[in-house]
Amino acid sequence: MAMLGKKARQLCAVLIVTILGIWCASCSHGTEPARQAFGDTAVGIFTPRDPINIGNRHSPNSWDALYSDIRQELMQQGFSESAISHTSSSGIEDQSRELSSYVKAQNGSHKKKIIFIAPAQAESPLTKDYSPYAAQQDGTTGTAVLRRALDKARSAGIRTILFGNTVKGFTADIRVPMLTGHDVGRVQAKQLVSKLKLSEASAKHPASIEILLPPVKDNDFTKETFRGIWDILGPYYASGSVYSPSGLLTKNSSAKDWKNVTADSSDQSSIADAVTARLATHNGHRHRRINGILAVNDNTAAGVIKALGRMGYTGSSADINPQISVGGVVRNLTGGTTVKRRPVPEPLVRDDRADSPADGSRNAQETADYPQWPIVTGFGAYLSSLPDIVNGKQWSTTFIDRKAYARDLAQICAFIAQDKSIGYIASAMKNVSEDSAESSGTTKSATLDEPLLTISASNMKTILIDKGYIKATDADL
Repeated sequence: MAMLGKKARQLCAVLIVTILGIWCASCSHGTEPARQAFGDTAVGIFTPRDPINIGNRHSPNSWDALYSDIRQELMQQGFSESAISHTSSSGIEDQSRELSSYVKAQNGSHKKKIIFIAPAQAESPLTKDYSPYAAQQDGTTGTAVLRRALDKARSAGIRTILFGNTVKGFTADIRVPMLTGHDVGRVQAKQLVSKLKLSEASAKHPASIEILLPPVKDNDFTKETFRGIWDILGPYYASGSVYSPSGLLTKNSSAKDWKNVTADSSDQSSIADAVTARLATHNGHRHRRINGILAVNDNTAAGVIKALGRMGYTGSSADINPQISVGGVVRNLTGGTTVKRRPVPEPLVRDDRADSPADGSRNAQETADYPQWPIVTGFGAYLSSLPDIVNGKQWSTTFIDRKAYARDLAQICAFIAQDKSIGYIASAMKNVSEDSAESSGTTKSATLDEPLLTISASNMKTILIDKGYIKATDADL
């Protein structure tokens, strides 16, 4: 009987293993078609050609990097590697010809077709100082020829995803602005509100903030950047709880006064000279009180840091309402424990009436020397700026979450390949919104807009290093 019991147990074990094997095999066969579900869909990706970067004054983002991420995510969704193509162009006419050739080659194919296109543009201060993905208003010179190529693509049944720049007269299925001036200004202004605790400021105890606005050639991006800043900081200036030490902005300023705070950003010495002029004192004291400088981009921030060091300001951005020490930052970046700190109190030797003139006059006389290093913000996550963020000279930078865009764009392509409507896509994805009939005309369209990522020393490791945007050595660690 014991022998029979033993054999029964062995037989049960064999049966269990066999059943598990069959079940696992069926699971494997069940998921394999899902990974190849969209092999009958062709995806063509058309981007500008990336410039050759020398040194470390550039962003971790590039068009080639975005293509690589999109390609990887598409394959994860089940698109065939052989059906995904990439073409980079140095100019709009070359890009239009390449697109026309692609459309012609697809004629007669029974495959579904999707194209991504970012109108090609020459490198400019906009793409150099902010991001290669920065959107210019109302398209690029020569987009009429691109519009004709896009119209032919639509007539051939090709669905279109349009990055960055708009193409006048053409409405894509999915628009992906990626970055606007308004985004740049708004996100940095919010950083100052949070870090300087402006909700606790008042006309009696105000915060002092300077804005340096580097002008871009056509000024549209510049104006939009200031509008984004003013949406957030304007009410604080109006109430007197924030003032401009230089007097360039007052209680009566508005979003139309953007020209007041523009500064020559042709090189860092010019930026440094502008900062020095704004913070000049006239009463024998070496340092004017300055709590925050919104530098708009990392290039300008570097010039600000140069000026502050030259003028003898001391400490770091981490010393203002600190949550972590610089030493704690380094431990955090290397995987250790972050050290928490209590806020440092404001200096007591101060004349509030002099510090907060009613009209924001640049001639206001301060009665105390104030050498504390201010909060400095930038944009771009340029590799050259990361060491200054680690050491606290620059509080934060912001950049576009390329990998989040790639992930959501691949999901959108999967929905398109399943013949899902624009309305369905918008309702199914939290960062996609259906465009109004007024903005999209007769063609239904939607917009994908991912939140920008703000980087400070405390989260640099988790966002930039752990996600693979940069290596630790890029931040001098």
